[in-house]
Amino acid sequence: MVNMSSTIGATELAWQQRSNSEYAAFQLTSGRQFSDNSAVQPYLAKAESDAASGETDRVVGDRDAQDAVNRHRAAVSRWRRTRTPRRRIVLQRPDTSRMKAARYSICASSPP
Repeated sequence: MVNMSSTIGATELAWQQRSNSEYAAFQLTSGRQFSDNSAVQPYLAKAESDAASGETDRVVGDRDAQDAVNRHRAAVSRWRRTRTPRRRIVLQRPDTSRMKAARYSICASSPP
């Protein structure tokens, strides 16, 4: 599930941030807690740097949406680097709280 969510772009995540109240609430609480985790900092810094340099797509004019995009990219990067068979099983369960953001992004309809 995490690996599949890596194909979600900034446009889709920004749309979710604006139109999906559950996703926005998730970003306000769990998303910000995720950002404060010291183990995530290197991945978050890389996501921010990539967006600022234009290496990845970004959201202009909506800081909250860009923060959500950066957290999403950091989570995918961290998962790819730290996954083990046991972690992979846990992180792929659709009801795992860490997967709420990805689940909301994938299950919601596409942006207009």
